[in-house]
Amino acid sequence: MNSKNPFLSRLLVFGVSVSTSVVLLSGCSKVKKAENNMDKMAVTTESMSTTTNTMSSQMKDLYNITSATVTLLKQGDAASIRRESIKEMEETKSMPMKISSAAHFLAAMEFQLNIGIKSRETLAEEGIDEFFKVVKSYAPHPSQMKTRIPAISEDPGIENLQAIAVALHKVNSSQVVFKGTNESMLSLLTQSLGYELQRDLGIISDEDIPVWAKHALENRTILEYILQLRINFFLTMAFDTFTGVSKMGALDKAVLASKADIPGKNLIEKIALKGIGILVQDKWDSLIPNLSRDEIDFASRVIEKGVIPTMGLMQRNGVRPTLDGVIVKALSNMNMPAKQEEPTAEELELIQTKVETLKAEGMTTLSENISSQELSLLRAKSHNESVEKLLGLLGKTMKTPGLQLSMPN
Repeated sequence: MNSKNPFLSRLLVFGVSVSTSVVLLSGCSKVKKAENNMDKMAVTTESMSTTTNTMSSQMKDLYNITSATVTLLKQGDAASIRRESIKEMEETKSMPMKISSAAHFLAAMEFQLNIGIKSRETLAEEGIDEFFKVVKSYAPHPSQMKTRIPAISEDPGIENLQAIAVALHKVNSSQVVFKGTNESMLSLLTQSLGYELQRDLGIISDEDIPVWAKHALENRTILEYILQLRINFFLTMAFDTFTGVSKMGALDKAVLASKADIPGKNLIEKIALKGIGILVQDKWDSLIPNLSRDEIDFASRVIEKGVIPTMGLMQRNGVRPTLDGVIVKALSNMNMPAKQEEPTAEELELIQTKVETLKAEGMTTLSENISSQELSLLRAKSHNESVEKLLGLLGKTMKTPGLQLSMPN
């Protein structure tokens, strides 16, 4: 019996009273009939309970759909957001702003928040179709996509493609809240490559590939090109941290610059005058020793969260990663930065004891108990650890099995 439903409770009580009266007034000959009546009423009650539970589930679904719809309305009309985001991406000259606009474009795809109006498959198909319609408008000729993967470009179309490539992993936060999933355009593209690989291995047939994935694979050349741009731009973001090279113009031009000895000029000034070609042709000292720990950790994070995972996705789905050869050769010529002076084991133990005392006293600012020299030693230790991690990640990236290099003509 569903005790939460007063109507059902009264119905059952009424049924029991009627059946009992029949037994008392009519005698034993009527017992069988009364029992049958009770059985029928029990079945009816169970059926009504099931209906009530179904209605409760439907109400919950309706609530989720309504909540999701309200959230979408707050975000704005998805199609309008996408159009406006693309317009903003094309108009701005700032690469960070381009990436932000590209992220808004991708997060506004309806497949990111399927609220029951259309199937997930249909929304994925529509999203894929619109995505490739946009990226095709910026893409170079297919022959160029196969021969040159630029890390830096002055071509506005390539810059827009790079922005979209970097933002591929963007997930609409409402998708996580209402669906408990985090599907992105990046996941759709890599799933498409996965279907292609399984088909080519004979594990599945063409008929097993969803329509949306087939549409993605019909754009296979630009699909791969977008993923290659993604890993190269992330690597360049890290490279830029300790060279400032992104401010100097296209690498394809810079690599042709002649080597020159420019006395009294720092690295950035040398690159500005003679191009990154000087880093490809000779050994060079990076700006790493002058960077803070957080700046170095940013470069590491870009490689660890952007370059390496995407390369892994590509390899697992049968695509060989291709890096800009100019960047790779420049990195191989970079002199290892000298380590900063660290505290000895005894000094470190003493400093750590003082720090524990500060923590116990609830202090969060520098105390007279710790000198500036001791603080510098602590920071040097952390700095060296951050540098070691960055160099390890760079080495891992350049030693990726099957890695290909793309060089300017």
